[in-house]
Amino acid sequence: MLAHAAELASQGRLAEAEMLYQDSLKNIVGLYGARSLKACSCLLELSDVYYHNEQYAEVITLLEQVLVTSQSEEIFTDEKLLSIKFKLGRALEKSGNLRQAGECYSEVLNKAKVVCGPESAFTKTVAECVRSLAKRFAQTSSGESTAEHQDSSIHRFLREVPRNRAYNSEIDSHPQLFRRNLRAIITIPTACILVVWLFFSGVLEDKTSSHIEKAKESGASATAALNPTDLAECAGHYSSTDGIKQFDVQDGGKGVLVFGPDAEEVKVSKLSGELYAESEGLRVVFRPTGNSLVDEKGVKLFKRGTPELGVIAAARKLASDFNRYYARYGKYPRSQMSLQSAGISYSNALTLRPTQPKLMAVSSDNASSSMTLSDYQNANWMATNLLAMNGAMGEPGGIEVHVFPISSLGETVFIRGFDRDGHLLPSSSAGKCFTIVLVAGNVSK
Repeated sequence: MLAHAAELASQGRLAEAEMLYQDSLKNIVGLYGARSLKACSCLLELSDVYYHNEQYAEVITLLEQVLVTSQSEEIFTDEKLLSIKFKLGRALEKSGNLRQAGECYSEVLNKAKVVCGPESAFTKTVAECVRSLAKRFAQTSSGESTAEHQDSSIHRFLREVPRNRAYNSEIDSHPQLFRRNLRAIITIPTACILVVWLFFSGVLEDKTSSHIEKAKESGASATAALNPTDLAECAGHYSSTDGIKQFDVQDGGKGVLVFGPDAEEVKVSKLSGELYAESEGLRVVFRPTGNSLVDEKGVKLFKRGTPELGVIAAARKLASDFNRYYARYGKYPRSQMSLQSAGISYSNALTLRPTQPKLMAVSSDNASSSMTLSDYQNANWMATNLLAMNGAMGEPGGIEVHVFPISSLGETVFIRGFDRDGHLLPSSSAGKCFTIVLVAGNVSK
């Protein structure tokens, strides 16, 4: 069900995906419990759907529940927690809660410098969000606009660390956390999810609380409208992972759209949070989401310099290393030991640490000699499934490799990458993930 829901979301069928995620969550809670990794992963994917629908109050509520659970159960790694907290900051900023978003960003930045390193792409992305938000906050909170005031705003965000939100390191009792984190106006879909979640996790033990109405009032600003932004904030070069679709947004209201071999100059404008690229007989609408743009067909274009494009560059280098190995030994590496001996690795785009790719679904040398027709059909099905956005999760910024020595075309390798949240990177084709296919020492077209 989760794989089907992810496929629906990638195709832009968000309403159907939302219903399927909610049904999946009920089943997961019943089978594995509300505090399980599967339940938290489902909530994260559901929050992505709400984020695309600009339902930021729901996003805030779900992410805070995940963070509360992860703090008590230690479900996620430090890198994953940072990405979740960063997504929470984005939702707070989108909902108009600039001060709370600044506090969230500053905490993520302080921890990212330790976990990921001060020069990592993730740390730099968060630092840029802190600077941009400090500038916006200074403009909306007072009439002062000098550089000195903006700098002091940045320092204020970095110094002030809140003590009453779910993304802090100090953990209170469940009833206290529930009262403190009920910040958004909870809509009917979110309320249904939380009732199931809280019932199974035991958070509702304190049934005598009389502060819920006050919490709702204090969190009402989570649904505030996003302040209008300049086109300059979206300026830059955007590209799909396979490079087939590209969009160059210029600050002056002009741009260039690229579809495969064709390029066309367009007029660029921004209205109600959407980006419009128009020319005679052409009109394409993009929805900004973080450091990327999503077109009407659900194709995601990442901005130059983002970690996701760094993963693509690392995957292409890895493909070259694998083909060189094949040219030398007449086969692809089929074990982690082979990779280590050959010195094959890549730099994780988020942590900038040397990492060995994960070898998956590797067949033995003599597998083809004992395979039946059914075995070949299963192998072909598996290979086809590797090209689809099937909801698979992996290491944030990581790369995995699948080797099939039994392919009828020759020994075949599939290389796939994951974004900052551990989701498969999409291609420019709906429902397909970015995949580099190698066949007998060559890149397959």
